[in-house]
Amino acid sequence: MKSNWQIFKYVLLLFLGWRLALLFIAFFGLSTLPSRNGITDELFLPSPEISYWFRWSNWDGGHFRGIVENGYLPQQTVFFPLYPLLMKILNIVGLDITFAGLLISHLSLIASLFFLYKLTILDFPEKVAKRAIFALLIFPTSFYLGTVYSESLFLAVTLACFYFARTQKTVLSSFFAAASVATRLAGLATFAAILGDHLLKELKNFKIPLLWQTKLRRLLIYFITCSIVIKIILELILPLKLFLLLGSLDSILQIIFFAIIFTFTLVFAEFLFKNINFRKILTLKTFLPCLSLLPVPLYMLFQQALFQNPLGFLINETNWNRHFSLPWEPILGYLNHLKSVGIFQIGNPARVFTELAFFIGGVFGFIFSLYKLKPAYSIFYGLSLILPTFSNTLIAMPRYMLTIFPIFILLGLIENEFLQKIGIIFSVLLLSAYTMLFMGWYWVT
Repeated sequence: MKSNWQIFKYVLLLFLGWRLALLFIAFFGLSTLPSRNGITDELFLPSPEISYWFRWSNWDGGHFRGIVENGYLPQQTVFFPLYPLLMKILNIVGLDITFAGLLISHLSLIASLFFLYKLTILDFPEKVAKRAIFALLIFPTSFYLGTVYSESLFLAVTLACFYFARTQKTVLSSFFAAASVATRLAGLATFAAILGDHLLKELKNFKIPLLWQTKLRRLLIYFITCSIVIKIILELILPLKLFLLLGSLDSILQIIFFAIIFTFTLVFAEFLFKNINFRKILTLKTFLPCLSLLPVPLYMLFQQALFQNPLGFLINETNWNRHFSLPWEPILGYLNHLKSVGIFQIGNPARVFTELAFFIGGVFGFIFSLYKLKPAYSIFYGLSLILPTFSNTLIAMPRYMLTIFPIFILLGLIENEFLQKIGIIFSVLLLSAYTMLFMGWYWVT
């Protein structure tokens, strides 16, 4: 097995190759393709007035820069504070804001590659680890890891959290779990996975049939199944007239959803009391991961003091065309849209199709993770994938999947050379196109 220094050198060389390639692709795109004004939608030809490095902070990067320069605006509370806080610290010591963000992202990416390699070789051969970090670097949206976005930092602290959890370093694992929560709302999936994995170790006799062993548990399953089936019928199958006649069922589904939540709470409580020895689990290993949630109440207090709105990070999602929905609603909405306009119509359907395709691919990957990976990885994978669907849209799903690290371990497990080559060609081409579009200030994902 390679030493940490050998792993670091290998990771660094791959990172440098990736960085140089994307720098050239981005420069080529800005030098040859029309750019877009992100505010007025006006198109203009390449010119020396275009700031190359500034373009690495397009879209959300502008909000991070704004937070560092002027503090939070109410609608910016959806951006959790650790990334802009680190940018502010570097800016105070004299580094330009954009370059501060780029430095954090690049160092975080190197750390991400290192910890992904180390985490993978705990369970698989080194060739799988090499393929995993390569898959991460050529993923179609991996260019975000080198921009003024928080994906790179989030990936680094999350991987560090899982690595130290696997190596029984509870204090370090809890620290990085807290950093994950402080970087993105999806950090809650990190916390849940670490804590869930600890609890599952106490459920050594757990088997899938236990899920429907009692009437209460079966009732929960029936509720969920019926809700999904009825919703699909209402959205995709019934003709318009029949839909109007049975439209009240859609309202009933909302009631069923709350019944599901209530039933799940009862089932979960019953399950815990019957299967867990609380004397064993109420230990330091359980308490420390719970402390990693502290950034959430602290951030809520900050928002209360600044805007008198402790839940601003949730409420202000509406400013980004997001609002609460049941998980299957955005999926059905996307399918309906594609059904009505056609998949290969030029324009908006391309984005809709891409986001839906990435999500469906992610679902298949999650199913494989249940068989191939540790339970903690599958918990993190599943929660990270499902959380965005509660916002009634799949916008940015390809970018969100960039931080679901079990995907890359699964890709590293692919042995078939033909599939590897096809995947590399497709991914590199898409990565190149996305990079040039992003630099031209076009909405990518």
